[in-house]
Amino acid sequence: MIEVTFVLTVNGEAKLLETGAMTIIPSNVPHNGKAITNCRILDIFYPKRDEYVFDKVEAVG
Repeated sequence: MIEVTFVLTVNGEAKLLETGAMTIIPSNVPHNGKAITNCRILDIFYPKRDEYVFDKVEAVG
C-alpha cells in the first residue's frame, strides 16, 4: 500500500490497511475492498495472470 486507508475483506474477514501495509490474498478466495481515502495501491500477481499483462504501460495522472 503506497498511500492508502483501505478496508480489505478476504474470505469474510475485514482488515484496515494503511500506508506501508502488505497482504497476501490466496488464490480462489473471495475478496473485495473499499477505499476510505484516495488510494495508490500496487498489486503484484504470482504466478503472473496473463489477463493483466500489457505490451506497454501508460502513465496515469
